[in-house]
Amino acid sequence: MNLRTLLLLALAACLAGSPAVRSDEAHMPESYVQLDHPEWTRNAVLYQINTRQFTPEGTFAAAEKHLPRLKALGVDILWLMPVQPIGKKNRKGELGSPYSIRDYYGVNPEFGDLESLKRFIASANAENSGVSGAAAQTTSWTPSAERCSKRSQVS
Repeated sequence: MNLRTLLLLALAACLAGSPAVRSDEAHMPESYVQLDHPEWTRNAVLYQINTRQFTPEGTFAAAEKHLPRLKALGVDILWLMPVQPIGKKNRKGELGSPYSIRDYYGVNPEFGDLESLKRFIASANAENSGVSGAAAQTTSWTPSAERCSKRSQVS
């Protein structure tokens, strides 16, 4: 028996043992997330606030004064850009990126303190605007991030 015949027999044995897969099912994605959105969110108006640039003062207290105006515009959901303190090492420009979060549990003191953030959220909820926010999957430059970066450059 030559090598070609042996390889063909091995291939035939493998194919004979594998279950048949329909071609239209072979590349179908699996449904892994099932969300039930409240009906009111389907046509909701979302407004993003960058606290630093939203008012000349750049604070929660100053932004709170604009909630009635946002309600009059028809805003249903307020999306706050990150409100946490910004990292300092390797900062982009003088102010840094709000997505370079130094402390996920802190509040950037430029915007106010935790109590002023809570007041802003309570006032927004009183105006019937839900407040949402997202923390990006980025952090500021830290010693552990520096070690990971150096490790990735080696490999």
